[in-house]
Amino acid sequence: MKPISGFLASLPPEEQSGPLATLLPALFFGEKKQALNASYELWNILCNQGQVVPAALPVYDLLVQGLPELEPDLQVEVLDILYQFAAGAAVKGSGEPWRAALRERLQRDRAVYQRLAQSTSEDSSLCPADPGTAIEKGPGASQGLSVLVSDRQLRGRLEQ
Repeated sequence: MKPISGFLASLPPEEQSGPLATLLPALFFGEKKQALNASYELWNILCNQGQVVPAALPVYDLLVQGLPELEPDLQVEVLDILYQFAAGAAVKGSGEPWRAALRERLQRDRAVYQRLAQSTSEDSSLCPADPGTAIEKGPGASQGLSVLVSDRQLRGRLEQ
């Protein structure tokens, strides 16, 4: 995984000392409660109610790189953020190049989501056999992961 310090240097200058600079290290290196709180705050900052912001683009790569290293309950939270990124990246015709780049990265990284789905197939919190048993927060990891894994669903989501 890319070191946090190197990642933070890649953020726009105004973000380097903002909340992302403290929330991202907390998500990946904090105690469990701190990490869960950081995931919630990241969701609020980056994609609250489907309104994805440009800062999602530089954060995306770090979330995807760190996703396999997280505990399942934190993976669920990050998958929810990534699912919201897919929804927000679907806004076409906005003239915002960062949305197009985010769409490309989501499609590029399908293999990461497929590996995660295969490695966690027995973890009911991430991939329940019955989609009706999905986690109650956000869209649930099962829905988010199924969209991120399925080429047709991801393309459909990104081409809406």
